[in-house]
Amino acid sequence: YGTDRSIPGDGDTNWGPEVRQLLVDLCKGLNTLSTLVNNQAFLVLKPTETEFTANASLTIVTPRHDLKASSLAADTKWTVTEIADPAETTSGQVVLLAGHYENTDDKYVVLESGTTTNVSINGNMQLKPGAAILLMWDTSDSTNTTWRELSRSI
Repeated sequence: YGTDRSIPGDGDTNWGPEVRQLLVDLCKGLNTLSTLVNNQAFLVLKPTETEFTANASLTIVTPRHDLKASSLAADTKWTVTEIADPAETTSGQVVLLAGHYENTDDKYVVLESGTTTNVSINGNMQLKPGAAILLMWDTSDSTNTTWRELSRSI
């Protein structure tokens, strides 16, 4: 949404279209990232379904991706070969990768430790239903910028 807009100072009365657009953008952001439950705001990461039909690179386009193994084959394990460096990635940005509900014990997507480019994780992560891993883009070491594991479920 951008942060290069100016906000009127105390006592200013000319809010104008720029501030109106800023408020519209803030509302869009809040509607995208949160929901109200009993009048309390909760963080919501709405899923983007990403289907793998072969071993492939993953480009992060939203804060959550549900990774689905293609239904074209009965028993298939697809590997995320890399998580591409998106142009707009910011250090500290997080992404949640989850196993799609249609995956099975024999058909799923996997992140392989030491094999998936731009990912630093503690062991392979099989994204079966109910499995999820939270990664953060880390640029603290300029020679090793990576999606670093913060936590994982099962």
